[in-house]
Amino acid sequence: MLKSQTNQNPKFHVCAMTSINLPINNKLRNRLSIIKGDLITQSVDAIVNPTNNVLIAAGLCSNIHRAAGENLRRAVSSVKWLDVSKAIITPGFRLLSSHVIHTCAPIWQKERSQESGEELRVCYRNCLEIAAENQIQTLAFPCIGTRLRGFPKDWAARIALKEIISYLAEHPLPMQVKIVCYQSEDYEEYQDQLKHPQITQLMQNSFSATQDKISYLPSNQTVNPKYQKIAQELLTQITDSPKLAVIGSTSFWGDSSKAICKAAGRYLAKIDDLVMLTGGVSGIPEAVSRSFSTNKVFHLQPQGYQPWDYGHNLYGGVDYRERREILARIANVYLLIEGGPGSEHEARRALQMGAVVIPVGRSGGFAEELYTEIDCPDCIPVELWEKLGRREENPEEVGIAIAQIVLKVFEFLDGKQGLAKSAILNRRIPSTVLIVDDSITVRELLSMYFSKAGYYVETARDGKEALDKLQQGIECDVIWCDIEMPRMTGFELRERLKQDSRLKNIPFAIVTSRGVDRKRNEFRKNLDIQGYFTKPYNEEKVLECTEILLNR
Repeated sequence: MLKSQTNQNPKFHVCAMTSINLPINNKLRNRLSIIKGDLITQSVDAIVNPTNNVLIAAGLCSNIHRAAGENLRRAVSSVKWLDVSKAIITPGFRLLSSHVIHTCAPIWQKERSQESGEELRVCYRNCLEIAAENQIQTLAFPCIGTRLRGFPKDWAARIALKEIISYLAEHPLPMQVKIVCYQSEDYEEYQDQLKHPQITQLMQNSFSATQDKISYLPSNQTVNPKYQKIAQELLTQITDSPKLAVIGSTSFWGDSSKAICKAAGRYLAKIDDLVMLTGGVSGIPEAVSRSFSTNKVFHLQPQGYQPWDYGHNLYGGVDYRERREILARIANVYLLIEGGPGSEHEARRALQMGAVVIPVGRSGGFAEELYTEIDCPDCIPVELWEKLGRREENPEEVGIAIAQIVLKVFEFLDGKQGLAKSAILNRRIPSTVLIVDDSITVRELLSMYFSKAGYYVETARDGKEALDKLQQGIECDVIWCDIEMPRMTGFELRERLKQDSRLKNIPFAIVTSRGVDRKRNEFRKNLDIQGYFTKPYNEEKVLECTEILLNR
């Protein structure tokens, strides 16, 4: 059973250990990636297995069978002969991929090189077509024909790129294709071939072809009674609380997208009454919604799809296109991160239906495109809106901005459109306290104080661990810190934080078993330490001081 996906924007992006910057058109970025890795470990809807006429070959084919288990051998045993370039599809069984597309790879023969090349081209075409027929959203290819089949690496790479780019320019499925290079020389060859005149010209020509030939948003379905009725029926199964739908890519293409999703999810989940809706896909929507308690998450999938193991499963539509139409009619607000043709369909339809769409432009994909198309809404402070588009912005700050924007939008909708009043509109997001102490007893005692008072708590065993966590982007609104600790003292930590423009303004309080002597008092003043407590300390006083620090 397919589990996902309504993925990527029809844009072309090449990524592996590092990204390759090329003058390529935007309309194909993010639908094709070239990576160095292991095909078998790819978490996609389907991988391609290059095999022989009897579907049992050495090399990669043998490894795929070994990983998938005996059931894969049984599944292909009914096929007595597979012609060169033909393709069939089976379940993936124990593989991470839901399906395997098996294709009989041609053998390169120098004396008939043109015929061999055409057979390889048809291999790729047949795999892409069978993927589309089976609603495969994400597909991973190996470098077909370059090992046991003997094709020259440069020629095989050029054939693969030409066929895949040409196909994606004219078809919405599969939405995302990966070429997975196991060997470094294969990966390097693909980098070289991307600069070949035939490939660069093809990418340039694909721009108009993509716009003219692919329609992701049927214009005659804005007020379709069928979808309206299903949406209304589904709404009866969802709480009356404000509803936020998260839409976007089904894998992470941007370097910081995963961190943004996690940060956004953490902050959004703190809003008590907020309900999260997803399209029942992995990647961006899953990463954001995993921070929510299961009773506040609703996944909408086409009829018959496998249920998720957390949250509530809802079903509507016979395929992903219908499911997108329905999802675009259910929420009040939509958060868009990255995103491809499917996400574009959902976002544009939601806008047509009068919903608010918040695009995180810095994440790339369709979110970047939409961010450039629309102006900052009047109800959102410009400085928050701009954080969504700045690539240099820290992911944690983007997550905070997203939560604040969502709150602002719901406040506006409540006032302008008469939505039901919700406690979220007047609640602040709970603050997070970082406790830094080498004593586990102190860490646990302070954690208990703050947790009971409704704060979120992070801990570190010494100054070095605290600094590492803060520089990695953990959320923190106030720091309670011991003085004497291994690796880095409390004063040393404060001094390091004062040198960091992003961290220097976090309120900082000392809690220690030592009194305030003259030297320590000088440190306290010079380092702008706003609170100083000696052990034992009073819970009420600690909480009172924390509230004062947060409201300074």
